[in-house]
Amino acid sequence: MTREYNRWDIRLSPEERQKLRRFVSKGNNPAMIVRRANVVLAVDLNSENPLSCKEAAERFGIADSSVCSIRKAYVELGIDEFLHRRVREKPPVEPKITGDVEARILQIACSSPPEGRSRWTVRLIQEKVVELEILDNISVGSVQNVLKKTRSNRI
Repeated sequence: MTREYNRWDIRLSPEERQKLRRFVSKGNNPAMIVRRANVVLAVDLNSENPLSCKEAAERFGIADSSVCSIRKAYVELGIDEFLHRRVREKPPVEPKITGDVEARILQIACSSPPEGRSRWTVRLIQEKVVELEILDNISVGSVQNVLKKTRSNRI
Protein backbone atom coordinates (compact mmCIF):
# COMPACT_ATOMS: atom_id res chain seq x y z
CA MET A 1 0.00 0.00 0.00
CA THR A 2 1.42 3.38 -1.01
CA ARG A 3 1.36 6.01 1.67
CA GLU A 4 0.55 9.59 0.70
CA TYR A 5 3.04 12.32 1.60
CA ASN A 6 1.91 14.56 4.46
CA ARG A 7 3.61 17.86 5.20
CA TRP A 8 3.63 17.02 8.92
CA ASP A 9 5.49 13.74 8.39
CA ILE A 10 8.49 13.45 10.65
CA ARG A 11 11.74 12.02 9.36
CA LEU A 12 14.38 12.30 12.06
CA SER A 13 18.08 12.30 11.34
CA PRO A 14 20.23 10.00 13.53
CA GLU A 15 21.43 13.06 15.48
CA GLU A 16 17.89 14.28 16.14
CA ARG A 17 16.78 10.81 17.20
CA GLN A 18 19.74 10.55 19.58
CA LYS A 19 19.01 14.01 21.02
CA LEU A 20 15.35 13.10 21.63
CA ARG A 21 16.28 9.78 23.23
CA ARG A 22 18.72 11.54 25.57
CA PHE A 23 16.04 14.10 26.44
CA VAL A 24 13.50 11.35 27.21
CA SER A 25 15.93 9.32 29.31
CA LYS A 26 16.84 12.22 31.62
CA GLY A 27 14.72 12.27 34.75
CA ASN A 28 14.48 16.01 35.23
CA ASN A 29 12.39 17.12 32.23
CA PRO A 30 8.69 18.03 32.38
CA ALA A 31 6.48 14.97 31.82
CA MET A 32 4.34 16.67 29.18
CA ILE A 33 7.36 17.51 27.02
CA VAL A 34 8.84 14.03 27.53
CA ARG A 35 5.57 12.53 26.28
CA ARG A 36 5.64 14.85 23.27
CA ALA A 37 9.21 13.76 22.50
CA ASN A 38 8.16 10.10 22.82
CA VAL A 39 5.33 10.72 20.35
CA VAL A 40 7.78 12.24 17.86
CA LEU A 41 10.08 9.24 18.23
CA ALA A 42 7.14 6.86 17.75
CA VAL A 43 5.84 8.49 14.55
CA ASP A 44 9.30 8.99 12.98
CA LEU A 45 9.10 7.52 9.49
CA ASN A 46 12.83 6.78 9.48
CA SER A 47 12.49 4.41 12.44
CA GLU A 48 12.09 0.66 12.04
CA ASN A 49 8.41 0.51 13.05
CA PRO A 50 6.77 3.93 12.78
CA LEU A 51 3.34 4.22 14.32
CA SER A 52 0.34 5.82 12.73
CA CYS A 53 -1.33 8.75 14.50
CA LYS A 54 -4.07 6.47 15.79
CA GLU A 55 -1.60 3.88 17.10
CA ALA A 56 0.55 6.55 18.78
CA ALA A 57 -2.54 8.10 20.37
CA GLU A 58 -3.55 4.71 21.82
CA ARG A 59 -0.04 3.93 23.04
CA PHE A 60 0.39 7.26 24.86
CA GLY A 61 -3.21 7.67 25.99
CA ILE A 62 -3.89 10.90 24.14
CA ALA A 63 -6.29 12.01 21.40
CA ASP A 64 -5.52 11.56 17.71
CA SER A 65 -5.72 15.33 17.29
CA SER A 66 -3.03 15.74 19.96
CA VAL A 67 -0.66 13.54 17.98
CA CYS A 68 -1.35 15.67 14.89
CA SER A 69 -0.70 18.85 16.89
CA ILE A 70 2.56 17.43 18.22
CA ARG A 71 3.71 16.49 14.72
CA LYS A 72 2.80 19.93 13.41
CA ALA A 73 4.59 21.68 16.29
CA TYR A 74 7.74 19.62 15.77
CA VAL A 75 7.87 20.35 12.05
CA GLU A 76 7.17 24.07 12.50
CA LEU A 77 9.38 24.75 15.53
CA GLY A 78 12.32 22.44 15.06
CA ILE A 79 13.87 20.24 17.72
CA ASP A 80 15.35 22.88 20.05
CA GLU A 81 12.29 25.10 20.34
CA PHE A 82 10.05 22.03 20.52
CA LEU A 83 11.87 20.64 23.56
CA HIS A 84 12.09 23.85 25.55
CA ARG A 85 9.07 25.76 26.76
CA ARG A 86 8.65 29.31 25.65
CA VAL A 87 8.54 31.89 28.40
CA ARG A 88 5.47 34.07 28.31
CA GLU A 89 6.22 37.66 27.42
CA LYS A 90 3.15 38.92 29.21
CA PRO A 91 1.18 37.25 32.02
CA PRO A 92 -2.42 36.22 31.23
CA VAL A 93 -3.75 38.65 33.83
CA GLU A 94 -2.00 41.92 34.56
CA PRO A 95 -1.13 42.36 38.25
CA LYS A 96 -3.36 44.82 40.11
CA ILE A 97 -0.63 45.89 42.48
CA THR A 98 2.04 47.66 40.49
CA GLY A 99 5.03 49.56 41.81
CA ASP A 100 2.98 52.78 41.80
CA VAL A 101 0.23 51.17 43.92
CA GLU A 102 2.85 49.79 46.33
CA ALA A 103 4.36 53.24 46.68
CA ARG A 104 0.95 54.75 47.44
CA ILE A 105 0.25 52.07 50.07
CA LEU A 106 3.60 52.77 51.73
CA GLN A 107 2.90 56.49 51.58
CA ILE A 108 -0.35 55.90 53.48
CA ALA A 109 1.38 53.61 55.99
CA CYS A 110 4.10 56.17 56.67
CA SER A 111 1.73 59.12 57.00
CA SER A 112 0.18 60.18 60.27
CA PRO A 113 -2.71 57.91 61.32
CA PRO A 114 -6.35 58.97 61.18
CA GLU A 115 -7.69 61.10 64.00
CA GLY A 116 -8.45 59.08 67.10
CA ARG A 117 -5.92 56.36 66.17
CA SER A 118 -2.42 55.96 67.47
CA ARG A 119 -1.23 54.11 64.32
CA TRP A 120 -2.32 52.61 61.04
CA THR A 121 -3.73 49.09 60.95
CA VAL A 122 -3.70 46.94 57.86
CA ARG A 123 -7.50 47.18 57.64
CA LEU A 124 -7.36 50.98 57.88
CA ILE A 125 -4.80 51.10 55.08
CA GLN A 126 -6.99 48.83 52.97
CA GLU A 127 -10.02 51.08 53.51
CA LYS A 128 -7.96 54.19 52.71
CA VAL A 129 -6.70 52.68 49.43
CA VAL A 130 -10.29 52.06 48.34
CA GLU A 131 -11.45 55.46 49.63
CA LEU A 132 -8.74 57.28 47.66
CA GLU A 133 -9.67 55.19 44.60
CA ILE A 134 -6.13 53.90 44.19
CA LEU A 135 -7.74 50.51 43.50
CA ASP A 136 -11.39 49.46 43.26
CA ASN A 137 -10.82 46.82 45.90
CA ILE A 138 -7.87 45.19 47.63
CA SER A 139 -7.69 42.47 50.23
CA VAL A 140 -6.14 42.83 53.64
CA GLY A 141 -3.72 40.05 52.69
CA SER A 142 -2.52 42.00 49.65
CA VAL A 143 -1.84 45.05 51.81
CA GLN A 144 0.04 42.83 54.26
CA ASN A 145 2.12 41.39 51.43
CA VAL A 146 3.10 44.87 50.22
CA LEU A 147 4.12 45.89 53.71
CA LYS A 148 5.97 42.63 54.30
CA LYS A 149 7.70 42.83 50.91
CA THR A 150 9.02 46.29 51.72
CA ARG A 151 9.77 45.35 55.35
CA SER A 152 7.73 48.22 56.59
CA ASN A 153 7.61 47.93 60.37
CA ARG A 154 5.71 51.11 61.09
CA ILE A 155 2.45 49.20 61.34
